[in-house]
Amino acid sequence: MTIFLLMVIANVAVPDHNADAFISPKNPSDDEGMLDRAIMFLFGGFHHWDAQYFLHIARYGYTHENCLAFFPLYPLIIRWISFVFNSLFGGVLSCMSAILFTSVIFNFLCFIWTTLLLFDLSKRCLKN
Repeated sequence: MTIFLLMVIANVAVPDHNADAFISPKNPSDDEGMLDRAIMFLFGGFHHWDAQYFLHIARYGYTHENCLAFFPLYPLIIRWISFVFNSLFGGVLSCMSAILFTSVIFNFLCFIWTTLLLFDLSKRCLKN
């Protein structure tokens, strides 16, 4: 939680480096509400570099040739989860905000699961 708060503070305090990297185009049909702006404020730090590609693929598919370097399983899972999330909550968030939010939550849950697996594996291997 501390690292997440530091990321939010740094994202506000330090301007982003203009690396001239891929930036997924905004969809003009997205209606951004207050909740969408809150999601981007909190999780905007997770929306840079390769995340741009993964979130773009999750939303639009493989539209650019440079997207082909990324394996499709993660974007496909995120697309499915965000579809279920938007269906359950009645489209409260825009599509991009729902994809970003579900990808952060999914990554966090995968992190916890792999940490527990690694702990269990180390207990078995070290017999301790």
